Amino acid sequence: MLNSIESENTKHAECIIERYKKELKFDVVRYMYPYLPHRDDHFAEDARVYYCFPYLYSALFHSPSESQLGYIGDTAYNVIRGRDAFYVEMMMKRANAENIAVDFEEWDRCFSADKSYCDRKRALLICGLSHPDGYFREQCLRRFSGLSYTLQFVLMRLNDWVPEVRCAASEVFAEQLKRKGICSELISSMPFVEYVRRGERAHRDSSFSMDAFDDTLLRHFEEYPNAVLSAPKEIRGLCYKVFTLHPKRKYKELIMYFFTREHDGEFRRRLESIYLQLSEGTVPEKVYEIFTSDRYESVRLLAYEYRFGNEGIWNGFEKLLFSSSYRIRAFAEKHLEKSGFDIINYCRDNLPETILALSDTGSADDVSFIRPYLETHTDKALTALVRLDAADKKELIWKYMHSENNALAKTAYRLALSEKCFDIPYLLSALPEAEPKLQWRLIRLLTKDGVWNVMDHLLRFACDCPSNRRNIQYLIRKNTGRKVHVSEELNGKIQKALRYARDANAIPLDINNHIFNDMR
Repeated sequence: MLNSIESENTKHAECIIERYKKELKFDVVRYMYPYLPHRDDHFAEDARVYYCFPYLYSALFHSPSESQLGYIGDTAYNVIRGRDAFYVEMMMKRANAENIAVDFEEWDRCFSADKSYCDRKRALLICGLSHPDGYFREQCLRRFSGLSYTLQFVLMRLNDWVPEVRCAASEVFAEQLKRKGICSELISSMPFVEYVRRGERAHRDSSFSMDAFDDTLLRHFEEYPNAVLSAPKEIRGLCYKVFTLHPKRKYKELIMYFFTREHDGEFRRRLESIYLQLSEGTVPEKVYEIFTSDRYESVRLLAYEYRFGNEGIWNGFEKLLFSSSYRIRAFAEKHLEKSGFDIINYCRDNLPETILALSDTGSADDVSFIRPYLETHTDKALTALVRLDAADKKELIWKYMHSENNALAKTAYRLALSEKCFDIPYLLSALPEAEPKLQWRLIRLLTKDGVWNVMDHLLRFACDCPSNRRNIQYLIRKNTGRKVHVSEELNGKIQKALRYARDANAIPLDINNHIFNDMR
C-alpha cells in the first residue's frame, strides 16, 4: 500500500515537471498580442522561469524519482546562480505551502555519487529557506552546516517571522562564523546585515543582540581590513556605518587605516568625523596635517572647524584666506570678521595669494589691485575681476573662452554661465565660426534659460554643425517631452526648421515627434 502511494506521488511529480516544461515553452506575450513583431528577448524567458519555478519546486514534496530530483536540482542551481537572497525570497513567496514532509536522506542517496552534489543540494536548500512552510525552512537551515557561500541566506532568516526559524538561524550563523575565510563572505553580505538591523523580528528574541553582532563585525574588520577596502563602494559604506553606530576608541588606528586608503571623498569625511569624535580634543599633529592637506575640501574644512571648536582662532588662522576653496575662505572670513580682523587690508597686502579672498570681501575699488596679476595668475585674477564686476568683464570672459589653455577656457565658460553677459544675437553670430569645443559651450550658453526660445536655431545648427550634432540631439531630447506654450510666430519658425532638419537627416524621428507634439 505504501509503495502504491509513493508510486502515485512520483507520477504526480512527473506531471508537475512536464507541466513546468510546457509553461517554459509558452510565450504568453505572443499568444495575447500576435500582431506584435517577434523579438529574441531573453527577458521574457527569464520571467517565465522566475514565475514558474516555485511550481516546479513543489514536486519535491511528492516523492520524485532520482532522475526527477536531479532535474529539479539542476534547474534550481541554474535559476539562482548569480542571484542574491532578496531575489530568491521574492521568487519563493509564490510557492504553495505543502503539508507533505521531504525525505532529505533520499536527496543524499540520489546526489552522493554526483560531483555536482554540493551545488545542487545547496540550490535546493537555499530555495527551501524562503519556502512559505516554516517547518520546512527550519529543516533546510539545520542542513546548512559546512555549506559555503550561504551566509546571506542564513542572515535573511534571522529576521524570520517564525521564532523557531530565527533560533535555528542564530545557531547556524554562529557555526558559519567558525569557517575559514568567512570574513570576505561576511563583508559581501553587509546588505543583508543591514536588512537584519532594520528588521523588527530579530530584535524580539532576548538571545539576539545587534550590538554583539556589530562587535563581531568590527573584530572581522580589524582582522581583515583589506577585505573591506577591496569591497564595492556600497558595501564599504555599510561597513563604515558600524563605526558610526559604535564609536570606540580602540578602533581609532583602524579608522585611520581606512581613511588613508579610502578614495571616496564622502567616506573619507565620514571616517574623519568618527576619528575626531573619538579624539576628544586631542589630535596628533601628524594626523591633523593629513586631514588639512587632504584633496577633498570637505575633509579639510571639517578639520579646521574641529580645531576652531577646541582652540578658537589660532595663530596663523588668517592664512586660511589663501585657500582656493570658497567654503574654507568663507569659514575664515566669518570668524575673522567677528574678531575685528581687517580682512580687506590683509588681502591687499598679501596678493597674489589672497586674490580670491579679496574678491569675496572687496569691492570695485579693488579691481586695480588685482588687474596686474592677470598675466601671471590668470585663472584666479579673471575670476576675481568678474566677481568684482570689472567694467571689461564681458571682454575678458570672451577673450579667455578662446584660450588654447583648456582649463582657463573652461573657467571663462563657467563665469559666462553664471554672469549671463552674452545675449542671444551675440552668441548666434559667433557660433557658426567657432571651433567644435567652443561651439558646444556657446550652445550651452544659448540654452541656459531653456531650449524652446532658440529651438529653430538648434535644429539648424544640428544640420550645419555636424561635429556637435549628437550633442544637440541629446540637449533637445533631454529638454522635451512636456507640453509648452509657444507663440504662433515661433511655432512657424520651428516647423520650418524641422523640415530643414528632416531633409538633412539631422534629427531622429523620436525628437521630431517630441517637438511637434509638445507645442501648444
